Amino acid sequence: MRDEDGASAARRAGLGRKLRTYRQRRKSPWPGYGAVIGSLIALVSYYGENDLELSYRLWAVLAPLGLVLGLAYNHFAAMPVMPDVRGRLRLDLHEHGVLIRPRNGGPSAVEPVVLTAGRDVEIRWDTPNLRLVWNDEAHGGAKVHTRLDEFGGSGSLRRALVDGLMPKSPLSGGALALGAVALVLVPLYVWMFVPLPVSIPENAEHLERFCSDEDMTFEDSPRFDGTGDHAIVDWVDRDGDMYEATDEETQEPEVASPEDERDAALIACGEARLGDRVDVCEYSEFSADGDVEGSTVDAYAVTFDFVVYEAATHERVGEVSVKPQPDDSHCPTLLEGAVARILVEPSPEDVYAAIVPFTEEGADG
Repeated sequence: MRDEDGASAARRAGLGRKLRTYRQRRKSPWPGYGAVIGSLIALVSYYGENDLELSYRLWAVLAPLGLVLGLAYNHFAAMPVMPDVRGRLRLDLHEHGVLIRPRNGGPSAVEPVVLTAGRDVEIRWDTPNLRLVWNDEAHGGAKVHTRLDEFGGSGSLRRALVDGLMPKSPLSGGALALGAVALVLVPLYVWMFVPLPVSIPENAEHLERFCSDEDMTFEDSPRFDGTGDHAIVDWVDRDGDMYEATDEETQEPEVASPEDERDAALIACGEARLGDRVDVCEYSEFSADGDVEGSTVDAYAVTFDFVVYEAATHERVGEVSVKPQPDDSHCPTLLEGAVARILVEPSPEDVYAAIVPFTEEGADG
């Protein structure tokens, strides 16, 4: 049915100006269920991954998504239809009556408005099971009815029909509340998920973003002139397949350089590369019977391949590879849990010693 049909019917019936449209919809608990299910998924992810930040981000997405899906179900799902009412209804509230518009079929003007809640029940705006009764013109004037609490914004609809308190705004209270929530959530989600421009590096996360995005620059960082009076910092990508949950790392430096990121003119972006086996580590443990059992774990060298860039321009300055020093410290004293292999990384001191010459030379190491 087109809106012009409803407007024509309202003019013919003398209903006056339209104030607001109310739509029939389900009021099931699925929005709440959806939010709870999204929260439970985020909680399970926390116990599985033990990553609080990841779980919080999942909750911030999945809980509102579950709520929205539940609201969509209530809004679009088919209503339980009585034999004398054809599909979901729209109710146009006018100054002098209402216009009933079924999804399928022609409109019916209702003036005067007749309300009922059962025999000998006082009609008030908050009376339970309050129903609107009208003669359906599309069915030869058959008397039909619908419950007012099945419509969105039913509180203002009840007050208008019972007490004559017409709504001052064409927007429902729910729409206004949704807009207010959006004003709060949209900036929050932008803050959580959209990386803000950074003019100078301040932490390892900023270094990771720089090393992952070749177009990113830190415009307020000191410019590099090769005089040696500069700081250099590093970041190593450890997301490769070699770093599995069962691996034991002998070194875990986030940033090897002792320099402050904010003073850095150069940034060394590194990738971890699995090298040759350098040792076989032997361990002993007690079995359930009290016997001593022996086991061996292979130790592998990990090489850090660095490319050095100027922080302010992201221009390449040079590259260098750093390997762990050959010594007798490849085997950790203790291992926690099942370990598939031991990864031996370069020490922070070796990494810094390899990259600091770029502050003076500006050439490949």
